[in-house]
Amino acid sequence: MSDTPIDAESAVCKTLTCLPEKLVVDFANCVSESSGRLAGQSGRNSFFTRCWEGFTGRSAERQWRLNQNFAEGLDLTLQWLTELTESVAQSNLAVGRVHDTVNRMMLDLADVADYSVSVKDELQASTSRLERRLDTLAGELARVDFIQRVQLNLDQVFNRWRAGRFAALSPAGRAYAALECLWWGAFGDYCRYQDGAERNAFVEDAMNRVTAQLAEDARCATSARLDTSWWLEAGSAAEQREGVAALSYLGDTLDPARSPVAFAVSQTPARLPLEMPLRATPRRISEALVRELFGEAGRG
Repeated sequence: MSDTPIDAESAVCKTLTCLPEKLVVDFANCVSESSGRLAGQSGRNSFFTRCWEGFTGRSAERQWRLNQNFAEGLDLTLQWLTELTESVAQSNLAVGRVHDTVNRMMLDLADVADYSVSVKDELQASTSRLERRLDTLAGELARVDFIQRVQLNLDQVFNRWRAGRFAALSPAGRAYAALECLWWGAFGDYCRYQDGAERNAFVEDAMNRVTAQLAEDARCATSARLDTSWWLEAGSAAEQREGVAALSYLGDTLDPARSPVAFAVSQTPARLPLEMPLRATPRRISEALVRELFGEAGRG
């Protein structure tokens, strides 16, 4: 797999449009954890490092200096975070999670004397700007025409799949990728803030589309049972290895106990969760992924 930085124009981001959204959230968590040492997150996931370098354009030397003297660089880091959120994050989910993280930092550092006034001022400014952004997004969610954006998100994701843009991923990985793009997009925002028959209809529509596309890719009936090893097989070409790394990054917080199928598809562990069937139909894969990612027992 290449070590080339990944930015908004990279092929993987054109295909997996949810990657920038997750990057922003992870960057915020990275700043908050371990006194904000970016090396901690970078060491855990090299895919994050490549996204970080590509989207911020920060050299390794600058990152190293920031890590070495974080207290002096936190106000600058917060500025980068706010700028990145405003330029990259489009979903209420991403902006809301960044806001929650920055707000926790502000509360945690309120009485800490070691941090400068400029850091605390930047935290307050970041929180205020994010709150205004959330208010704007909340207003959009309430608009009648937001439903058109939900439908557009749904159509665009499955059009990319039908056009072969997910071909480098494993068959089940394509389904997982499509649902992640919906989760981080307008479709996911709608499903998190709405309830009732219309939401259920949208989720069912997504599930039916996943089932149909999986069956088409497998050239089988929706009820045909195929070995799980086939569903999870991605190949070894460079583009395919990039896809495997991207899916692993997207699913790095999945709990195998709560989301066994999504975990197996995204992380491809040597030992699959017991709940992952040895043979599965397109419908079984689709229903499990939708339930785990969009159901009440799924992630928050």
